[in-house]
Parts: sequence; structure tokens; C-alpha cells
Amino acid sequence: MSVRGEHLARMEKAKADGVFIAGGAILSETETYDGKPKMIGSMVMTKHVSAAACRAFFEADPYVSGRVWESFEVRPFRLAETGFVKENL
Repeated sequence: MSVRGEHLARMEKAKADGVFIAGGAILSETETYDGKPKMIGSMVMTKHVSAAACRAFFEADPYVSGRVWESFEVRPFRLAETGFVKENL
């Protein structure tokens, strides 16, 4: 994954800009790799004004252009703004 550094730097900038909320690996419940749960996907939550803006954001990501992510889905999501989330996001 030669583009990992670029992707992570981009997510750090998105965090500083208030766009990135959370993200990480989706792990298999049964399969392992080197004794650790096998990564089977990724999940990223971001904040955008529209689904089109979200799609454009990810289409410009090094993981998409570098074919680390062969595809991605955009799903609308409403974050419950309570407790920690309300105070910190």
C-alpha cells in the first residue's frame, strides 16, 4: 500500500477541517492473518453537505486512485449528537 501515507495525511487534514469523523478497518469475525483478525474492508465516516460532495471527496482519495479500495459506497447517516459527540465533534 504505497499510498497509505498519502491517505492518512489526507484524513488528518480532513479531521482538522471538520470533515473526518471516524474510520478504520472492518475485521472478519472468523478469518485470521498472522494470528490477527483479517481485514475485510474499511469504514469511514465523514461530514459533507451532500452525497455528491462525499462521493467527490472519496473519488479524490489516494486509496481510490491507487486501487486499494476497488469500490466504495456512500450512505447517508445522521449522527446522534449527544454526550461526547456533542461536545467534541
